[in-house]
Amino acid sequence: MEQALARLPEQPCRILDLGTGTGAIALALASERPDCEIIAVDRMPDAVALAQRNAQHLAIKNIHILQSDWFSALR
Repeated sequence: MEQALARLPEQPCRILDLGTGTGAIALALASERPDCEIIAVDRMPDAVALAQRNAQHLAIKNIHILQSDWFSALR
């Protein structure tokens, strides 16, 4: 996580997390960088539902969690 955060630009940016699973990494990034927009994608409905519950529980607003096969929902 520290290495990923260190590589991000200082200005607001978009971050894409493909295969997000529970959303742990995406949610940690969103929490650390509230100025960035996080897009988290997973193809498994159960994983997406869990990631969404985690985001709600943590009250993280700068994340969009999508069910999709990799890039197809991003077009």
